[in-house]
Amino acid sequence: MSDIRLYNLKKQKELKITSVTKSNLQELIEANSLSLLGVEVIFSNINITGKNGEIVESFGYDEDKRLVVIEYHQGKNSPTIHKGLEYLDYIRNNLGKIKVLFKEKLGDEAKELIYDPRLIVIGEDFNSYDGKAITFLPFDIDLIKCILVDKDIIVLEKIYQNFVSSDVKLTDDDNINKLYRLVDEVAYSYGDELCKSYLNGCASYRRIKNFMYVYYLNGLNVVLKIDNKFKSFIIKSEKDVEKITPLIEEAYDEN
Repeated sequence: MSDIRLYNLKKQKELKITSVTKSNLQELIEANSLSLLGVEVIFSNINITGKNGEIVESFGYDEDKRLVVIEYHQGKNSPTIHKGLEYLDYIRNNLGKIKVLFKEKLGDEAKELIYDPRLIVIGEDFNSYDGKAITFLPFDIDLIKCILVDKDIIVLEKIYQNFVSSDVKLTDDDNINKLYRLVDEVAYSYGDELCKSYLNGCASYRRIKNFMYVYYLNGLNVVLKIDNKFKSFIIKSEKDVEKITPLIEEAYDEN
């Protein structure tokens, strides 16, 4: 259980951290998966392998249209992470079956999905071994601590992460690449919770949810997610990077 204490100064009252069962946690997350995680849950408690007891608890895709497996962690010492990794490995080795599964559910929309899965594990707590173990694995993995406060306030904190780097040049234009590196450095300066993916010509940046997209189209384009709305900027100089730096921080903090 978390050692975080929350106090309402106005009411002079400590807020109680509410224990939540695994099934209740899954229900809460699935009902709010887009706003909390940026994930659209398509399947709940689905057996994708055909083996008894091998149930993927939540299965869908994220803001990059990338497949996401969500598993729910009970206690500090649980086989949940290992189970999730087995599902990722199965998906990679059975893409045909997984594509049919999503096509049956989504129709032609399934063609837009990226079938390179990542894993989110959510629970009340994790141990340090979990954080170290995932860094040796060839998968993108987020371990997220979830705290329920007074039954209607939820706190999410990414405790550990591992992601496979995919840093490439956006273009052969040296000036554009220089500006891109400056934007990249700004984003990484705000903390170590950041993950970056490069998919379909676009670099996307996320903490728990995506907060920035960078791509090349007639110049360097930066798209920031602020107040759940997207704001676009064309970057032509270092001064332009300086102008949007506070907005990058705002988008980072919100997501």
